[in-house]
Amino acid sequence: MYSRCNSSRRVVSQTTILTVVVLVCHIINVCLSSHPPHDFFNKQDIANVETLIKSKYDANTGCFNGNLKDTHLAIATINKFKLLSSFVNSVKPNICAYAKEGFTLNKIESIYYSSAITSVLGCLPTSLSEKVVNEISSALNSDNLYDLVYGVWSVAILKKQNINIDIDDTDLTSATTAIIELLDQEYGTWFLEKNQEEGSPYFTGIALSALGQVASYLEDSSELSPVFEAIPVLLQSTDDSDAESPLFFRHTDPSISSLVTTSFLIQGLSEIAAASSEDIDIDDKSVELIASFLTSQKYVLSIEDAHAVMFGLNAVNSGAFKRPLVVTLSNTQIYATKDKDRDTDIKVKVTDIWGNPPGTARVFLVRAYQSGKEDIALLSNQEITSLKDEKNTYSFDFLAARPDPGSYVLEFRVLPTEQSEYVTITSAQRRVQVVAAVGLTDGTISVSDNADRDQQGKVYSFEQEKQLKNGLDLKSNNFLLISFKVRNTVSGRSVSVHQTFVKITNTQTKQTTFYVVPQEGQTYTLQLSVAKLGTKFGYESGDYTIELIIGDSFISTSLRWVLAKATITFESKSQQSTRAVVVDPFAPLPVIEHKFRPAALRAPEYMTNIFTLLVLIPLVLLIVAFLRFGANISNYPTRGLLPLYSLFFVGGYGSMLGLIVIYWLSLKLFTAVGYTVLLSIPTIFFGNLVLHSYAQQRDHKVKTN
Repeated sequence: MYSRCNSSRRVVSQTTILTVVVLVCHIINVCLSSHPPHDFFNKQDIANVETLIKSKYDANTGCFNGNLKDTHLAIATINKFKLLSSFVNSVKPNICAYAKEGFTLNKIESIYYSSAITSVLGCLPTSLSEKVVNEISSALNSDNLYDLVYGVWSVAILKKQNINIDIDDTDLTSATTAIIELLDQEYGTWFLEKNQEEGSPYFTGIALSALGQVASYLEDSSELSPVFEAIPVLLQSTDDSDAESPLFFRHTDPSISSLVTTSFLIQGLSEIAAASSEDIDIDDKSVELIASFLTSQKYVLSIEDAHAVMFGLNAVNSGAFKRPLVVTLSNTQIYATKDKDRDTDIKVKVTDIWGNPPGTARVFLVRAYQSGKEDIALLSNQEITSLKDEKNTYSFDFLAARPDPGSYVLEFRVLPTEQSEYVTITSAQRRVQVVAAVGLTDGTISVSDNADRDQQGKVYSFEQEKQLKNGLDLKSNNFLLISFKVRNTVSGRSVSVHQTFVKITNTQTKQTTFYVVPQEGQTYTLQLSVAKLGTKFGYESGDYTIELIIGDSFISTSLRWVLAKATITFESKSQQSTRAVVVDPFAPLPVIEHKFRPAALRAPEYMTNIFTLLVLIPLVLLIVAFLRFGANISNYPTRGLLPLYSLFFVGGYGSMLGLIVIYWLSLKLFTAVGYTVLLSIPTIFFGNLVLHSYAQQRDHKVKTN
C-alpha cells in the first residue's frame, strides 16, 4: 500500500515538472517570437488608392482636394509608385499652372509644395524670383522646425534640378545645426521651437528626413552623432509594448493622425539611415509591429492617409532595416469532404510587404491546435513543401490530421536563406476554419409511462431526413424521449454542434414551441413530459408535428426535417378548464383607450375676485395718497443730461412693472424673462448715470460749503 502511494507521488511530481517546463518554454517562445504583419498591400489596394486620388482631382482648378498640400501628396504618390500615368499626362498642364501659383504666396511651405510638384512633372521654372530665394534663406535661418525642414526640403529639390539659387552649403550647415539644437536628448524627440516643453515623434520624423537630405553636404558626419544617440531613446519604449499589438506613435496635436505620425517617423529613420553609414538601432520586432499598423490602415479615405500608408510601407521595405515578411493563407476555410475534386489543402503564401516573392525560404508548421485547446496539438514540427507551379507558395494536407469541424490556430516559422535581408519569422499564428458535412446516427424516439429512462416503452428508430412511417399516439401521462448522435461524415467521429432544437407545432392553431436538445457525452437527449407540454399549447388536443433542427457555422449543410407526426390527447378535465388562451401573433391588437387625469378643481369665482381686490388695494391707496397729499416731484432734476437719464431710468423701471402685468395676463415664463433681461440693461445703465450725477452734485456742495 505504501509503495503504491509513493509511486503515485513520483508520477505526479514528474508530470508537474514536465508541465512547468512546457509552460516556461512556451513563455520564452512568446517573448522571443516575431509578430509579422497579417496582410500585405496588394494590387487591389493600389487600385483603390488610384481611384481615391483620381476622385479628388478638380478639373476647374487643376488641383487635388482644393489645396496645394494634397496636390503635392497626390503627385508624390503617383510618381513614386508609378500610378495613373495616362491620367497625369492629360492633366499635367493644369496641375503645373496651379502649382506655380504657390511660388507667389511667399510661404516656405507653399514654395516646397510647388517645387516638389513642378520638379516631378518637369515644369519647374529655370529661375526663381528674389522673393522666393529670400523666403528660403529666411527659413534656413529660422528657429522654427517647420521653417527649417521645409527650407531644407526645398533646397534639396532645387539642387537636384540644378536650379541656381543664392544659397550655399554654409546655409545648409547652419540649418542642420539649428535642427539638431531642437532635439530633446532625454526623450529622443524634437521640439517645434526651443520654448516647448514636450517633443513629438512627428517632429522627429520630419527632422530626421531633413537631416537625411543634408547629410551629403556636411563635411564632418560626426555632427549627426547626437541624432543617432537619440534614436534608441525614442524607440526604447517599444520594448515594453504589447507583443501582439501593432506599434504606432501619436503626435501632440490630434489634427495630425497616428498614421501620419508613424509614417513620417519610419520615413525619417529610413532616410537618415540611407544617407549615412551609421546603423539604426531598431529591432526587427519594432519594424514588424510598425508594418502591422501600416497595413491595418490601408483602407484609406483621404489622400494624406494614402500617402502615409504607401510611403511608410516603402520605408519599412527600403532596406534600411531588415524587411518584414508576411504569411497569409490563400484559403482560410477548408471542407472536410470525400470529394476528390475539391481542393482540401491549406496553401501558405510568404511575401514581402508588397506581395512580392522574397526568394527561397523554408516554412515550418510549428503546431496546429483547435481554438481553446492549446495543450492538444494535432500537428507539430513539420516542414511544408513548396509548390512548383506557384511562386512563394507552400502547401500541406491539414485534413490528414482528421480535424473535427471548428476553428483552428496554425503557427508557422519561416526561415529565409542565409544572410537574407528579410526578418526571420519565429512565430506567425493564422486561423483557419474546418467545415464538414455531418450526419445523424443512432436516432430513437421512445414513448413510456414514466420518467425512468431505463424503463423504455415503445421505441421507434429514425434516420436522417426521414419521417416515421407511423404517427405517435401520445397521452397526458406519457413521456417522450428523443436521442441521437451527430457524426462527421468523413472521420466518423462524434461532433458537437452549437444549435440543436426540437420544434413542436399544433397543425390546427399553428402555435409552436421550441426545446433545446442538450448533449450528454456523445449523445443528444431530450425528454418531454406530455402533461407539461400541455401548458405550452393550452391543453389543446389534436395533431402535432415534431421537427428536428441541427445547425452550426462549421457544418456545410444544416439539417431540418419533420421527425414525426403525433396525435396528442390531454384527458384531464381540470386541465381542459384551465386551458390557456392561444394568442394569434398576427391578429390585430385591441384598441388602447387612454383615460387622462381630470383637471384639478379651481377655487370658486368669488374667492378669486376677493383675492384680486386685495392685490389691487395697495395701488388704490397709492393713487388716493397722491390725490390727497400730492406727488413730490420738486427734486426732479432740470439741468444738463440728468433729466434725460432720469426719464430713461424711470421709464425702464416702469416698463418692467408693466411687463410683470403682461406676463400675468398672457406671456410665458421664459418669454417674460427674456424681455426682462433686455429692459434691465438700459435701466441699470441709466440708473448708474443718475446715481453718479447725484454723487457729483453732493461732492460739489460739500466743497462749496
